[in-house]
Amino acid sequence: MHSIYQQLCVDHKHIQRLLRCMRGLAEPLEDEGIDAERLELMLDIIDYIKNYPEHWHHPIEDQVFSLLLLKHIPESDLLREIICDHGRLEKQTIELEQIFRSVAQGCVVPSGQLQQQSQAYIAAQADHIEKENKWAYPLMERYLEDDDWDWIGQKIPQLDDPLFGERHKGDYHNLYENIIEGEKDLLQ
Repeated sequence: MHSIYQQLCVDHKHIQRLLRCMRGLAEPLEDEGIDAERLELMLDIIDYIKNYPEHWHHPIEDQVFSLLLLKHIPESDLLREIICDHGRLEKQTIELEQIFRSVAQGCVVPSGQLQQQSQAYIAAQADHIEKENKWAYPLMERYLEDDDWDWIGQKIPQLDDPLFGERHKGDYHNLYENIIEGEKDLLQ
């Protein structure tokens, strides 16, 4: 299994961990509202998604899917749909960021709206990952050879995951600790 493919799979697991954290932050929003700490964590999640999955993970997948499309595989329509999903998800990320930034700037946004938009976003991201894991990633395994992966590897920049990578960035330290604490709670 090529290292790029492995990283894409690992990214999905990490994004799923992040979505669980986000779900834990969003569930009590309607009843409890949003405090400064929860707001900061939500903005950190959105910032991370904009800076890693949307600027490294999705562009890599788009290159992989484009290469598969050049092979004229029978599942081409599915791959085109997933590529379009990336653009739709990026738009949802911007919309979610705008609403939370509005709150950070002192605008009054109903807690129910924050919760509803957050939950819709989480569901869209989770559904997308599930679709890729179930349908698109097996196509990568089936149709791509080592030479294909090597070609893709030459086209992509190397980037360390700023949240889950070996060199954690200080920007996401609180978020990382919150994810770890939430996972400990799940195990108990």
